[in-house]
Amino acid sequence: MRQPEAWPRQYARQITAMRSREERITALAEVPEHLRDLVRTHVEIAWNHPRGNTHGPQTD
Repeated sequence: MRQPEAWPRQYARQITAMRSREERITALAEVPEHLRDLVRTHVEIAWNHPRGNTHGPQTD
């Protein structure tokens, strides 16, 4: 039985919570290809939001 696919914002929430850039890059690579660009956009928006992170602006 195939497991249900997570929603793009669920992937983004999990990725944003990761501490290191390497972890985030690896996790994004594991997101299904057809959702990857959308998840990347959600992560960038959350990361760059004034209350969305405490690690500084994303530069890549």
